[in-house]
Amino acid sequence: MKLSFQYLLCWLGFQFLLICAQVLPKASLSMQPESPVFTGEAVTFTCTVKYYIGWHYKWFKRNTRVELSPSERYSKSGNVFIIRGAAGEDSALYWCQGESRTGYMQSHISNAVRLIVIALPKSTLTVVPQSPVFTGETVTMTCVIESLSDWTYKWYKGSSVSPVFQSVENTFIILGLNEFHGGQYWCKGERSHRHLSTYNSNSIHLSVQALPVSRVVLRHSQSQFYIGDRVSLRCDIAEYTDWDQYNWYRNGTPLPSVTSKDVTVTLPDQPGQYKFACEGQRTSRPERSQVSSAVAVTAIAKTVKPLSSIVPPSQPSNYTTGTIHNDSSACSLLVISPYVLVSVVLGVKCHGRRRGSCRHTYRRNMA
Repeated sequence: MKLSFQYLLCWLGFQFLLICAQVLPKASLSMQPESPVFTGEAVTFTCTVKYYIGWHYKWFKRNTRVELSPSERYSKSGNVFIIRGAAGEDSALYWCQGESRTGYMQSHISNAVRLIVIALPKSTLTVVPQSPVFTGETVTMTCVIESLSDWTYKWYKGSSVSPVFQSVENTFIILGLNEFHGGQYWCKGERSHRHLSTYNSNSIHLSVQALPVSRVVLRHSQSQFYIGDRVSLRCDIAEYTDWDQYNWYRNGTPLPSVTSKDVTVTLPDQPGQYKFACEGQRTSRPERSQVSSAVAVTAIAKTVKPLSSIVPPSQPSNYTTGTIHNDSSACSLLVISPYVLVSVVLGVKCHGRRRGSCRHTYRRNMA
C-alpha cells in the first residue's frame, strides 16, 4: 500500500512537470534584413515572448549554449540584438531565449534563423561603341551587377559625388555626342531600402572627337557664271581615304544622283547665288564627315545688245553699193549672233533699194 502511494505521488509530479512545460512561454526570433545580407550591412535580431514584459534575453549562435556577449560589433538592448558591419564570419544559425528577471522562469528556445553574409557585388561598366567616339554619334553605357536585382543604377563622371544619370534600368544612352560628354565614367548600384551600394565599377574614359572636316573646291578661277553653265566642283576630306560616297547639297537641298568626289553640275536657268556643300560617307566609323562650309557661285543672265547699237544711223558710209566694208566693229558684231547677221543683211537690202544699184551689184559680185 505504501508503494502504491509513492507511485501515485511520482505520477502526479510527472504530470505537473508536463503541465508546467506546456505553459512555458514561447520565444520567437526575427531578423532584418533577410538573408542574404552583404558585408558591411547592419543586421537586427528581435526576440519576442508574448504576454511577458521586462524579461532578460539571451542570444546564441550555432548549436551552442554559449551566450553571445556585447563587443565592438555586437550590441544588446532589451529584446534586440544588433550586428554592425556584418562579415563572413557572422554567417550562422542564431536563436534566443527569454528569462524572467528572477531567473525562476525561462521561455522555450526560439526558432533558429540563418544569417548568410556575402560579399558586396561587383559592378562592371561597358561602353558601346568604344573610344574614340565622334560628335553626333550615340553611346550606350551598360552597368552590369553580378547578383540580385532591384538595383538603382547610377552613373558618375569624373570625381563628381552626384550621379549624371540614374535609372532602374542598367543602360545609360547619350544621344548626339559633343565634346562636353568626354571624360571618365563609372557606375554602381544602390538599394535604397537597404542603404546598400555595390563596389564602384571600373572606369572608362570616353574620348569624343570631331568628325572629319570636308571642303568644297571650285575648280574654276572665277565664281561668276552664266545661267545654264556647267560648274566643276571637288569635295576634299583630309582624314581617311576610304569614303564610299559623297553627298552634295545646293542651297541646303540634296542633289540627287550626285555621289562622286569630283562632280560637274549645271547651274539653274534662274539668275542668283547658289551655295554648294558636301559631306563624305563610309561604312566604318566615323560613318560620315562634317558637312562642309558652302561655296557660293553667282549665275547671271546672258545679255544681247540691241540693233541700234550695232548699226548706228549716223554711219551710212559703211554700206556702199554692192559692198560691205571690212569694219572691225561690224565684223565682231556679226560673229556674236545669227540674229545680228540677219539684221545686217536686211539693212544692206534696204540701203540698196534707196541707191538703186545695191542688189544688182551684190548679185554680180556673187556670180
